[in-house]
Amino acid sequence: MWTLSSRHARSRRPPSSNASTTFDALVKAISAGADWAVSSERPAAPTSGKPARGAHDVILVFDGGSRGNPGAGYGSFTYKGSVVRWQTHIEFPGTTTNNQAEYMTMIAGLRAIIFDCQALGMGPESLSVEVRSDSQLVVNQLNGKWKIKNQGMRRLHGESAELLDRFKRWTLTWHSRKESVRILGH
Repeated sequence: MWTLSSRHARSRRPPSSNASTTFDALVKAISAGADWAVSSERPAAPTSGKPARGAHDVILVFDGGSRGNPGAGYGSFTYKGSVVRWQTHIEFPGTTTNNQAEYMTMIAGLRAIIFDCQALGMGPESLSVEVRSDSQLVVNQLNGKWKIKNQGMRRLHGESAELLDRFKRWTLTWHSRKESVRILGH
């Protein structure tokens, strides 16, 4: 497992120097100045793949949570399609609610897709993305069905919407908790 944050880096199995450099750049893109610890079993360089089955070029699956609510926040995401990223894990510093961790993990996943697209010479504006989550709150707020009452959540919602709008088109789909566990393991 390769883990990197802005404070330290450690490795159980050192990746190639190219993958290490690329993963370092990905961590900076994902965390955008925050001290998020990011890790992956396979910190490879961006990979292009076949467009995802169905109506979208890329399918992003994410899940976030906290140990306690609020508590230590964490999340993971993976995506496949025109760009591919193995499961990536994130730990957020400080105290985070489950809902904040859900939004922050989706933001990290969207930033990673945009980073990988650019590294592969593709513009995100040429791709459609389907985002899948077990968070009814995130799905319904971004789809405009539920109001956003908390100021901190408004900021996360706004950033999510801005990132989604960088794609040609997007959909946000709810799936069961069981599906998140099947894909991401938590």
